[in-house]
Amino acid sequence: MSLNLEESLYCPDLAPFDFDVCPKVKSQIKGRRFSSLPELRSTSANIISQYNQDWYRATFNKWVKRHRECIAYNGEYFEKK
Repeated sequence: MSLNLEESLYCPDLAPFDFDVCPKVKSQIKGRRFSSLPELRSTSANIISQYNQDWYRATFNKWVKRHRECIAYNGEYFEKK
């Protein structure tokens, strides 16, 4: 299989915000209602700002691991394999 560069420019399997950050933020704000988009952005930014150095290191390590898996599967979807 040849990897189509145009399709691989953005892959949610490899974007830290998609595989780690967003799920954690979403779980913390689940069920809450916000009066505006700026309020949601501010709340999300506050949550992310509380993550410590160990969290960032772990997220980076997950990111590297996911890239290695993507390479091992020749760019195919690998999450469920």
